[in-house]
Amino acid sequence: MGRRHQNLAVSPVHPSLVPQHATGPAPVLAATASPTCTNRRNGPAEWTGGPPVVPALLKPCRSTVVTESEVARILSGVPAMPPTRKIGKMSSMTEHRSSASTPRRRPRQRRGARVVAVQGSRGGAGATCITLGLAEAAARQGFRVCGLDLDPRAALTTALVDTVDGPTLKDVIRLDEHAVPLNDTTVESSWPGVWASPAERTLQNRERDLGTVHARTRFRQRVEQARPDWDLILMDIPSGLSNLALAGIVAADALVIASTATPWALAGINEIVYTLERLEKTHPQAATLSGIAVTLYDDSAQAKRTLTEIREAFGHLVWSPPVPRYAAVQLAAEVHRMPLDTYAEAAPLRAREARTVANIHAEFVSCLLPVT
Repeated sequence: MGRRHQNLAVSPVHPSLVPQHATGPAPVLAATASPTCTNRRNGPAEWTGGPPVVPALLKPCRSTVVTESEVARILSGVPAMPPTRKIGKMSSMTEHRSSASTPRRRPRQRRGARVVAVQGSRGGAGATCITLGLAEAAARQGFRVCGLDLDPRAALTTALVDTVDGPTLKDVIRLDEHAVPLNDTTVESSWPGVWASPAERTLQNRERDLGTVHARTRFRQRVEQARPDWDLILMDIPSGLSNLALAGIVAADALVIASTATPWALAGINEIVYTLERLEKTHPQAATLSGIAVTLYDDSAQAKRTLTEIREAFGHLVWSPPVPRYAAVQLAAEVHRMPLDTYAEAAPLRAREARTVANIHAEFVSCLLPVT
């Protein structure tokens, strides 16, 4: 070993570079390896320029300062002592890295309307009826309400609009230069104080256009442009994880889940919550869960057990009371296409049911908007 390093040469440090408080022998700089050395696997290193380098000093360090005693230790083969770890300093640095690496949700800068997306935990959970009920209750309280139909089934459009003869929400999602501003698609509905951006069956053809992060962000920007003209924008989005549903969640401030009190619906709620957590990584301004409206509720033992489980899992996010399974709700929206208050006057036999549900919807609106 001594023969290998007998030509070792180290250069002393200039006295001006030595700290004033340093004691003991002056440190020396470790020699640096020449880039023309051969691989050690092929034999002993042959240096074409400069003195040979101690292999132990070839560490990935930008500036290595070694004292004469350290050089003597390396030549004698004595292992180095582990460095002293400063627990307090290292732990604070670790906490800083962890906090810096954790994505932080950007603060929302909401101007004008509050955008709320309503999604069913599964098909037939009553999301459209909840959207219509919120729109009716908000309009009764004096808010400017606009309903966006992002569901290709166009159930919201059927209830609000008699005929569609102009641009629809499909034209807002277009990728080319012929895209239409959102407010150019809104029409006054047959419900007092409620406007609508209608949908049509061919909206399903835009599913592929919303498959990227950029496309969903662009749709959010187009919804943002319509905010100043409204107090509340309600989006009826399809159940499941389609691109149309994801685009609606990204464009909204809050998400309301309409769910029945069944075990399968509870699994659907958990799936939506998981989707929100995943979307937060790519869309920090996506909607947050604002409430869970239990619909089509009856007094069966199974419904009571499931409602208890939902409340235990999500606490204050579960709106109360649940919407009962009344025939007046579907008759007013699907058959007669009129608000519950209007239906209560037109159908005295169902007036109690209609007014009960209308009052529940008014309580739900107070969870979304301040009552004036």
